[in-house]
Amino acid sequence: METISGNNIHAISIVGFLSKLGFQPHTKSGNEYHYHNLTISRQNGAAAASLSVNENLGVWYERKTGKSGSIVDLCCLFWNIGPDESVSRIRGLLSEDPSEIKRNKRPRIAVKVPSYTIERTELIGYNNQIAEYLKKTGIYDAATEYLREIYYYSTDFKGMKKHFSSAAMKNNSNGWVIVNKWYNGQIGKSDIIKIERDQEVLCVFENVQDFLSWIQYCRFEGHGSNHSAVVITDSQTLHKLVLFSASYKEIRLYFGNGHESIPLMNKIRDAVPRALRSGDYDNYRNFNHFWRTLIKEFVNLNG
Repeated sequence: METISGNNIHAISIVGFLSKLGFQPHTKSGNEYHYHNLTISRQNGAAAASLSVNENLGVWYERKTGKSGSIVDLCCLFWNIGPDESVSRIRGLLSEDPSEIKRNKRPRIAVKVPSYTIERTELIGYNNQIAEYLKKTGIYDAATEYLREIYYYSTDFKGMKKHFSSAAMKNNSNGWVIVNKWYNGQIGKSDIIKIERDQEVLCVFENVQDFLSWIQYCRFEGHGSNHSAVVITDSQTLHKLVLFSASYKEIRLYFGNGHESIPLMNKIRDAVPRALRSGDYDNYRNFNHFWRTLIKEFVNLNG
């Protein structure tokens, strides 16, 4: 019987592997298999995803986050473990007969995952649907100052285009951090967002929604948002946060209370030990939830 090693692990069919885990594709188009409502992370609170798998190339792509990779990358996400342990898990799961889900060998070609291209930008307020989302989340006023509407399209494996529009905030490498309820990734080069003000306190946020909620909350309380701020959406740009935060005396983390926020927050704490989580919103899911609740209570109180 053929054994699975690190060298031939990528010959394993992702579709067959998912089948072993109890997941079946909803649709198939050529050599692409599409999965709906598949939770690819085992962390509590992880959102369901729509996964596409290209069997010929041996790659997968998750549209909501923009993540893609090999079977090992998928297992790292699924079990929240490292590459070496992922290989061991795959070996264990397929130890009975790995050949039954081995994909057909094809010549290796360059892997092309969907990419995004910006067509144009507009001021906030041009698109009614975007405006309604920002109003519903309680961040519209701040959004008119910090965000733009962007119109962009993705190009899939076959070169087909799909058009999108969203609010977005420009990061420090002129990429865009998407702001909507469907997609939380970045378009263009990933980077942190820096808002430099006083040099005493640095407030760190995991998404733009919480940052803008904090801006509006500060204005609501009447003391302004004079502190510097950073939005960091993933650990790949952690080193930039570390460098930027070096001169600040106090660092406050405004991260959500759900399990999905813990990994990145812990990495920041490990890298910057003096960073402390703010306790202003302990009874709420995140700062945006706290801000929206405060707005609702204020409206009810004042008729």
